[in-house]
Amino acid sequence: MTQQNEKIILIIGKEGSGKTTLAEVLNNEKWKIIDTIGFCSRLDEKEVGNKMKEYYEEFKGEGLTQILFVIDKRFDKKDAKIYQSIRDKAFSNEVDDYTTIVRTHFPNFGNIEECKEDEKGLKEGKTFMEKIGIKEQKQGRGENIKKFVGYCKGGVVYVDNPSLNDREGENTTVYKNKIEESKSILVKKLESCKKVYKPNELKLEAAIEIYDQCKQM
Repeated sequence: MTQQNEKIILIIGKEGSGKTTLAEVLNNEKWKIIDTIGFCSRLDEKEVGNKMKEYYEEFKGEGLTQILFVIDKRFDKKDAKIYQSIRDKAFSNEVDDYTTIVRTHFPNFGNIEECKEDEKGLKEGKTFMEKIGIKEQKQGRGENIKKFVGYCKGGVVYVDNPSLNDREGENTTVYKNKIEESKSILVKKLESCKKVYKPNELKLEAAIEIYDQCKQM
């Protein structure tokens, strides 16, 4: 149950993007974290619908302080199309003002210049393949990415939040330090978010459709 005036953070993204690990990093902080099911999940329509209803019940009263759209290093046009559908069908373009892109699995997240360079590439619409020097065969991929980054007024935040679940037997000190540093960056970002987004409704049928379409992308 959400406490009055509690800040609520909605975390969304594709399966495998690091979304749930990110939610675990923030779990002990002073916000209520809603970790949604990953886009492209194998849940059926009824299960997705039930989950969507649960999420909406969690934030419809107090609203959302911020939406974190999680992407990984292989960010592509699928991520961009998912967000386009969210703003056009499930919510409205007002959601742009409350959305921050969180780029996970970014090893040099502490290097400000490297982060700026990567963000510059995203704003120019460079795909992952182009970033590693491979020319895209299909046209239009970059425009989707460029548009997506332009929509999200919260900008791009860089972190590296490795899961410790599969690190048994390893020296986890380095990983723990990365998690703490990433957490500090996220906390600073969320503390700067003062406004609250209160959507009039969550169009459930549209939200379910987005999950269904994602499987076919």
